[in-house]
Parts: sequence; C-alpha cells; structure tokens
Amino acid sequence: MKKIDRFLLLLILGFCLVSTFATGQQVADTLYSPVISNPAYSKAQGSIVLIDEAHYNFHTIDGRFKAFARVLEKDGYVMKASTELFTKEQLGKGKILVISNALHISNTTQWSLPTPSAFTDDEIEAVNTWVKNGGSLFLIADHMPFPGAAEKLAASFGFKFYNGFAMKNGGSDIFTYGNGLMASILIEGRNEKEKITSLQTFTGQAFEVPNDAIPVIVLSAKYEVDAPDGLGV
Repeated sequence: MKKIDRFLLLLILGFCLVSTFATGQQVADTLYSPVISNPAYSKAQGSIVLIDEAHYNFHTIDGRFKAFARVLEKDGYVMKASTELFTKEQLGKGKILVISNALHISNTTQWSLPTPSAFTDDEIEAVNTWVKNGGSLFLIADHMPFPGAAEKLAASFGFKFYNGFAMKNGGSDIFTYGNGLMASILIEGRNEKEKITSLQTFTGQAFEVPNDAIPVIVLSAKYEVDAPDGLGV
C-alpha cells in the first residue's frame, strides 16, 4: 500500500470503531504491544500525528487511544497530544490530525440535546485551510452526541452527519466484500497478507458522503438511525 500522508478521512470509521453508551463499558488496554513486522517507516521517522485533546475528547493518547497510538508508533509515526485550540500555528506542528469523539463542554456531563459544535468557526476555518495546504484529517464521530459536536466541521468538507444511533441486529454487524465492504487502498494493504476481508462494527452514527468520497463500508436499507428526539431516519 502506498504511504498516504495527504488524505482527508471522514470515514465510516466513525461508525465502525466502538460503542460508547456508557463510559464504564470501555477500558483501555494499556499493556497492548503490537508487533508490526514490516513498518511503513523506521522508528520515529514517519509523519507527526496530532491527537486532539483540546475538545473534551472521549479518546486521548494516554487513555482510550493508547493502543491506537502504540500501533502507529510501531509503524514509525511520531505521536503527540494536541492540547490547544486549532490555529495555523498549532496545526503546523503535525502532518496528520486525529479528532476522536470531541464534545462541547455542555455535553461532558449529559448526553442529551442540544449538542453544540465542539469547534469554533475560527477553528473550522483553520482546519480547512490546513487540509487544503496538505494536512491530513482523520475525523471520528461515534453515535450521538458526538456527530452533533462534529457536524459543522464535517459539513465544511461536504459530509452530512446524523446525530443519532445507526444499527441493526442489536447494534453490531460484520461487513465483507459483497456485503457493504468497499474496495479501498485503506484496506487492500501492500500485499495479500495485509488485506482486510471483513470488518466488524458496533453501534455508531451514519452519514452521507460527497460524490468524490470513497467509503470503506456502506450501510444497507436494513439499517435505521434512531434520533435522540425519537424520530428515526
């Protein structure tokens, strides 16, 4: 697989990653130590990856994203926490920005409507400019209230988030080729051994992508989106 440092990722991963109905259901595996036999870069020679921690994020580099950070470190990337609001100067410290489940301060103690944007208009403009100049954004938004908090940022790139719960079969599903899993450089790998042939999801959100976007998985008509006001989509 080609080394991809210039990309805009607002993927179905917001749907795929994990269900976060309650904080107590998730415990970070702090002892996880992955083995990568063929890393993309030599140790600490890859791009700098900023993990957003300035927006009351549910996932942080030393918390629920510690295992994620270790995987990228083993692949040669340099991981750093981003603890300041987004500006040209702050974003200029890295090549890749990971925003995972950001929240507005009003939703940190209650997951109910309204769900204001986690980002100011100035921050959204700064992120857009940074991406246009070669930065790479990986935006993750799980189920409500996270889509509501990231809705304005996603919309600025042409994506429409639904601030609800997308599910069928009680919330989890397995996608394969021919069953919603789409061919993409992100899952094809550099060789057959690295290719991903199935992907399991848990309850998250659903969203619409612009015409030139390439999804990783596509939800069928069997899925429903339950909105927090009780009105399904």
